[in-house]
Amino acid sequence: MKNPIKQIIDLGTTKQTDPVVNRHIRFCNSVALIVCLFVVQNFVLAVYYKQTLIAFVLGLHFILLALMPVFNYAGKRLLASTWFSSVAILFVTFYAIVFTLEGLNFTFLPMIIFLQFFLFTAAEKKYIILFTVVTLVCFAGVILWPVLHLPQIVSVPEQFIEAQRLSTYTGLPLLSIAFGAYALSTIHTAEQQTAKEKEKTDHLLLNILPQSIAERFKNDQTFLAEGYDSVTVLFADIVGFTGISQKVTPNELVKFLNEVFSKFDALTEEHGLEKIKTIGDAYMVAGGVPARVDHHTRKICMMALKMQAAIKDIRSPGGEPLRMRIGISAGPVTAGVIGVKKFIYDLWGDTVNTASRMESHSEEGSIQITEEAYELIKNEFECKPRGIIQVKGKGAMSTYFLVGLKVFP
Repeated sequence: MKNPIKQIIDLGTTKQTDPVVNRHIRFCNSVALIVCLFVVQNFVLAVYYKQTLIAFVLGLHFILLALMPVFNYAGKRLLASTWFSSVAILFVTFYAIVFTLEGLNFTFLPMIIFLQFFLFTAAEKKYIILFTVVTLVCFAGVILWPVLHLPQIVSVPEQFIEAQRLSTYTGLPLLSIAFGAYALSTIHTAEQQTAKEKEKTDHLLLNILPQSIAERFKNDQTFLAEGYDSVTVLFADIVGFTGISQKVTPNELVKFLNEVFSKFDALTEEHGLEKIKTIGDAYMVAGGVPARVDHHTRKICMMALKMQAAIKDIRSPGGEPLRMRIGISAGPVTAGVIGVKKFIYDLWGDTVNTASRMESHSEEGSIQITEEAYELIKNEFECKPRGIIQVKGKGAMSTYFLVGLKVFP
């Protein structure tokens, strides 16, 4: 069985998808419920002291307050908030004058000002200002009423005024605690949401930038680039990818690439390398950036061999075996963050261009490396000289095919 109080508080929240607006709706309904309880209590007192007119006013007050959750249920949240503020100011001002300053009802007027900041959203600031000004004017009027010796609206017995004073003594602290608890809950919720959003943002940023660069970029967005004397760059490309893409649906193609690149991402993590980007079916990874480390060429070569091994276990969407060309180059690069929107961490320089040329000029199923890279790993890896080849944009180059790790007796 559903809690009837919770059902009243939740009235109208199904009409909204914005959690912030729904918090305001729940607050409005909660305030209406609490004030209705105080009105009922005062109604009983009015009946007990045989104050027919005041009992009638309190009954009217109750009915008008009860309309607020109805408005929220109808999807008219702004009307509900303005309705409550208007009704609260009107009736509290009336009670403050009737029961005089001795009844302490006027102390609820500042509470109404406090409520405005929870009844309305930040975008509805004009309503907060309007009702705050009106409440202040009413507050001043109540204080000045006896000073100006204005006539009493209704004559009430002293015992009823005393009962009102006792009711205020208990009601005002209870209301303050209730609204303070709500304010604390709201702030706590906002802090939690802020922390979650920050975590999401940080996670997203780490998927775009290396961790050290992400931390630096958050603190200093003027950071652009820096030079590295020794970096190893790898480019990999699936042979015949254009033909494969023409035979499958977009979903099948993306699922296929995700399977391939996920395996490569795992290898990147395993060897402590940095994935730079993917372009279509091309995969780019580097060693020695952004952290300057030793033996990055060895790590890249180990990853290249494992990439060729991993690709053998994968089939194209059509069931054909896959082949890959890989190119590796080593040397200086410039690395940094470019762009204002959709920014990326990228590498530039002749080393990058040469690694790309090593891949495009390689043979199917082979790993082609430059002479500079070969000199760095020749004592650990088995390489086969390819000889002199003509490379676009570079001219004649001496290159090698990486075969595997050397086996020592």
